[in-house]
Amino acid sequence: MKIQKPGKDYYAGSTLFLGILGVYIGFYYGMISVDKTTLIESVKNSNKLFMGEMALCLVAVMSLIVVERYINRSDTKKNT
Repeated sequence: MKIQKPGKDYYAGSTLFLGILGVYIGFYYGMISVDKTTLIESVKNSNKLFMGEMALCLVAVMSLIVVERYINRSDTKKNT
């Protein structure tokens, strides 16, 4: 007899996404990291601390967090 649990399990999907993200960061770390002296010089020369791509990535990650929280907050006991 299989017990039906209320709700959905997003653990596997979240873990897979974080694993893919970790592998991506591992492969491209040299391209996305900066030297401390280079960062200090670039901040002195311009007032931009974040590049456009970094800001878009941050917005995308924050959006995923909000969507996941909304999905997990919804009523999982309701019959569909």
